[in-house]
Amino acid sequence: MKKVFLLQLDGVSGPVLDSALKENLMPFTQSLIGKGWVKRDFFCGLPSTTPASQFRLFYGLRDIVLGFRFFDKQKKKIIASEDPLSVSLLDQQAMKLTDKPLLSGGATICSIFTGNAKESISTSSLRNKRAVFPFLISYLVSPFRVILLCLKIVVFLLIEHNEHSTNPHSHHEGRVARVVHIMKRMGEELLVGEFALFYSLQMIKKGASVIYTDFAGYDEIAHSYGPNTKFARFYLSMLDEYAKRIYQGVVKSKFSYELVIFSDHGQVESIPYNELSGVTIHQAVSALYPKKDLTQDMCILGSGGWGLVYDLNSDTRLKIKELEARFPDFFKRVSTLKGIECAVGYDGNSPIILKDGKEYVLNKDNLGKLFPVFSKEDIDNIVFQFEQALTSRYTADAYLIGEIRKDNCVIFEKQYGAHGSFGGNQTKSFVLSKHIVLPDRIRDFVDIHDAVWNYVHQ
Repeated sequence: MKKVFLLQLDGVSGPVLDSALKENLMPFTQSLIGKGWVKRDFFCGLPSTTPASQFRLFYGLRDIVLGFRFFDKQKKKIIASEDPLSVSLLDQQAMKLTDKPLLSGGATICSIFTGNAKESISTSSLRNKRAVFPFLISYLVSPFRVILLCLKIVVFLLIEHNEHSTNPHSHHEGRVARVVHIMKRMGEELLVGEFALFYSLQMIKKGASVIYTDFAGYDEIAHSYGPNTKFARFYLSMLDEYAKRIYQGVVKSKFSYELVIFSDHGQVESIPYNELSGVTIHQAVSALYPKKDLTQDMCILGSGGWGLVYDLNSDTRLKIKELEARFPDFFKRVSTLKGIECAVGYDGNSPIILKDGKEYVLNKDNLGKLFPVFSKEDIDNIVFQFEQALTSRYTADAYLIGEIRKDNCVIFEKQYGAHGSFGGNQTKSFVLSKHIVLPDRIRDFVDIHDAVWNYVHQ
């Protein structure tokens, strides 16, 4: 088999990469394009989240992961991407459904799923914490590495403190909350990045067959401050340095690797729903049915601007008429709520979209009329993704989409940069490669999985 290194720049959309290259923030990445590498922008899929994109890339399976959090009606359980038990069960389910796990025998670094990798530092592998401990020790045994890390921490804390002092989204926090927030961000953006780089180079030396590494710092910063802030732009230069170090490790390795640099989704400026309307989305929907206790009857899970609605009294997905028998005019009412762009349900034959209280079949013609700013390819991809999602075991009874504006989107979490839905740069991923042949049309990460699989096993 040929060897491949998959380097993910979490949350960096194709347009953001283009602007970073133009502003010379990422000179090394720019130099690759001058060496015969080709950049392709593509639709990452829905939901536009790391778990969904990663699961499709690792296993070539659609519609198992329908959000950062989603609901299993049969087990009456929320499946959360930050929960090691939940994601390890999804790993096991995937292995029963595919004979082409992309990372078998390889390594996953700072991932959510293992991808059936032989060595894995992932949320799933955290169930066995002892397996992760030796890797941390191996990083800390070098005094030079520790001193350099401490210096970077000091610089990073100063930059983070400056962002907190100047960014309007941070002014509502108290001093203690600010310190905790800064330390948390520093750990996610710097410590994890430095460790991911170290372990990636170790795996290259060992000659792991397929290696996947996720550098998540930009995505974390964008969530907190916005994708176009100075801090987020600064971190793009750090990602460029990480990519350069990985490339040097690949070139010096006695093993021949094909390096692929890509993003899992993009980011968009966002407004939290509760700041726009003064209540959470669950409270807004509850107010539509004052005689019902929606805490007992309904579960609403928000992932960016993508909301999943489940009737807790049913073990199966409900059609529009069935849900509205319990909650009269549900789709019409929620589609007219402040901050809601549209709602999507299923009538038994096809997806139905409700916008401003009016009902349309969710097809390319209607979606094109409702969202004239979208390209024909994006319209086609959105329709395809909803058709796929509505056949999943984990499909919701209703999908809520936060308002899509010219410069930002309304979301159901407390973030100022977001993804999960469509609109803006959320679904605009990129892939930068040299020898892997990509299909002319890329619908989502299943097509990237197939292209890499064919390259590795050809």
